[in-house]
Amino acid sequence: MINTRALGKFAPIIIGLLSGLGEVEHQMVIERTQESINHRREIGGNIGGRPKTNDEKESLVLRLRYEGCYYRSIRKQTGLA
Repeated sequence: MINTRALGKFAPIIIGLLSGLGEVEHQMVIERTQESINHRREIGGNIGGRPKTNDEKESLVLRLRYEGCYYRSIRKQTGLA
């Protein structure tokens, strides 16, 4: 908390300045985050979320489970969680 009494008539100016700087920093964080997401999309990197599965892996999971494999073993073999 800032003691605004000691600042006197400059208190509104300083608080406005700090508020403005906070807003600028917030916008810069948003821009950097968006640039990072766009870059990852361009290079085909992970942008979050669960990886996609395919029919081949799904059938492998079902076959391994039918054969009696444990879930931990299936997870290690397929890389799926």
